[in-house]
Amino acid sequence: MKTGSDSGNDPLALETAKKTPILRRLDHRPINIHESEIIAFCCVRNERVRLPYFLEYHRSLGIDRFMVVDNASSDGTTDYLLLEKDVHV
Repeated sequence: MKTGSDSGNDPLALETAKKTPILRRLDHRPINIHESEIIAFCCVRNERVRLPYFLEYHRSLGIDRFMVVDNASSDGTTDYLLLEKDVHV
């Protein structure tokens, strides 16, 4: 069984790591999370049409903040999310 400490010797693991995309943060708002906040984490791709309802619905359930990974959207999803004050991209 391999552990994290010896995976550096595995050629397949090294090749996979080289192909893994790097995440980069797009918004510049501070992330000051209060311990009582409820945070939703989600991944989206080309969801621009659905986002207003998605965000409104989850806010109504008590979500305070959203952490979103955008998977190379090309429909304006990223631009829309960046305008939302409670969303970090």
